[in-house]
Amino acid sequence: MIKLVASAILFICVLQSISAQQKNITPLRFKGMACVGLLNGQTGQSVLLETTLGVTKNNWFGGLGTGLDYYGTRTIPLFASVQKRFGSNKTVPFAFANGGVALGWATDNQKANKFYEYKALPGAYFDGGIGVIINTCNGRAILLSAGYSGKQVVEKATLLPVRGWPMPVAGNNFETYKYQYRRIVIKVGFQF
Repeated sequence: MIKLVASAILFICVLQSISAQQKNITPLRFKGMACVGLLNGQTGQSVLLETTLGVTKNNWFGGLGTGLDYYGTRTIPLFASVQKRFGSNKTVPFAFANGGVALGWATDNQKANKFYEYKALPGAYFDGGIGVIINTCNGRAILLSAGYSGKQVVEKATLLPVRGWPMPVAGNNFETYKYQYRRIVIKVGFQF
């Protein structure tokens, strides 16, 4: 009899614990961010545009993003994004990290070249830093951040035959260019 009562009490405690935990579960919420940034590095300054879509739970955000990166060589970054918020006040500090690939996008000058055919190969892309979120109304917010960003771009230029010119020597008729860009980034964005 004592075992039956003890088992019943244990069963009720477990059920109470489970129901109490279910009340504190926060649902996943869809969020989006659009940012414009200023990139500054050894080769000068340029503009970055990016958008990220994902979900939030508690103080974490995870999602996928893309954009346009005009620093050095024009690329389209495709990346996974993680963000951690530290608090839930009107103004909240946060840290972020992005990582993925940078897809090259040939310029008009590269496309118009009659001697070489350019092909961009995917390279690495990363971005990380800290910032502050200023919450406004209806789940919207303004984001201000600063961090460090990098990308690797690989281009392959193949020599094209030209009428009246001697053909290139058999073997390698292409050149490979590898660029690594590291830069400081300052972003301003809007969260919806």
